[in-house]
Amino acid sequence: MRRVLLLISGAMLALGCGPPPDQSNASFIALARDFQGFESWEKIELTAQSGDNPHVATDRTVFVNGRPAAGATEWPKGTIIVKKMQFDTFAMVKRGEGYNANGAHGWEWFDLATATDGSLVIRWRGLGPPAGEKYSSADQTCNSCHGANTANDSVMTPGLMLPH
Repeated sequence: MRRVLLLISGAMLALGCGPPPDQSNASFIALARDFQGFESWEKIELTAQSGDNPHVATDRTVFVNGRPAAGATEWPKGTIIVKKMQFDTFAMVKRGEGYNANGAHGWEWFDLATATDGSLVIRWRGLGPPAGEKYSSADQTCNSCHGANTANDSVMTPGLMLPH
């Protein structure tokens, strides 16, 4: 497919049609297949901390599909971070510019579950959990905490800091 696109791009330039459109503004839309095999990615083990937020009140393992380049000031589009806890698996995916503009800029939230065949399925996705679901007694949402952490592009996991 890439070879075909390169041939088409070259033909367009030869015909004076100009370069192909810039795809850098296209969003990354994660599908269930993008999470499969996440346990083989880089992982960070974290121990429980005090508090009622289940994201930190239990041992958890965080997996990331890749790191940003040296000097990056934000995580690249297509970054997938999965947090696996005893009973829950959540993820954040860098979808791209314009998404979640009033929260954690560019990030989409996911709740994942394991299907009977062992594959991962998406329970919900979007700007936050559906009505009726919450993570703490304070009614916090994903954006409540992550959206306030602009210094590391909304990623709060120790060990996943941008390489300034």
